[in-house]
Amino acid sequence: MDAMPQIKKRGEPSLLGEALAGLMSQGKAGLEQRSRLADRIRTLWGQLLPPELSQHCRVVDLSQGLLTVEADSPSYMYEVRISSSQLIGFLRQGCPQAKIRAIKTILTA
Repeated sequence: MDAMPQIKKRGEPSLLGEALAGLMSQGKAGLEQRSRLADRIRTLWGQLLPPELSQHCRVVDLSQGLLTVEADSPSYMYEVRISSSQLIGFLRQGCPQAKIRAIKTILTA
């Protein structure tokens, strides 16, 4: 005959609650850190590009070292692409924790 499942003690749900609270606070801290990192990258981006180019190109995502930049014209996309090696170098220097390895340019829809 199969063994009967054990009845959980009354104190166990509070342990689950504590664990969930810990996970929530870790998640919040991670989101805050990611937000600060994104702000730093956007600030650097605005400082690195000439005003004409920065008006037409904006950072839209950073994921796993890939910085996605949106441009409103193919000519501005091209400008970012030909400067990407230099931009990556400056961004790595200004914000090493972002670990940027590449820039992907996309056209504004």
